[in-house]
Amino acid sequence: MMTGCTELHISPLGDQALLLEPGEGFSPDQADDCLVVVQEAMQRTSARWLIFDLTRVVLIDRAYHEWLLRLHRLARLQHAGMLVAGMRPAVAWTLVQMLDEEPPYRSLRDIDEALQFIRGG
Repeated sequence: MMTGCTELHISPLGDQALLLEPGEGFSPDQADDCLVVVQEAMQRTSARWLIFDLTRVVLIDRAYHEWLLRLHRLARLQHAGMLVAGMRPAVAWTLVQMLDEEPPYRSLRDIDEALQFIRGG
């Protein structure tokens, strides 16, 4: 396992979902190492969903958004879906200002709502 992805906590949630929680020191600069770690976790757990928790993220710039897009592409290549949860209003506003189109991943209020979505509720 690569060591450059120390600030992304990965937890299986059940329902074939992995929760990805970036720590305070997480940086999109770690993207390549983290993509490898996430892919290994997906294969190990047979995950069909990634839930990226944005609760602690206070700012998204273009590099961070590009990381989320790469993560979404990885999920699709693994025949999985990706959700983001806990996006703060300021982060959502930044994305609206930055993007010309809707992001390919669905954003839900929190992890519980994301799990409810996965379960079809």
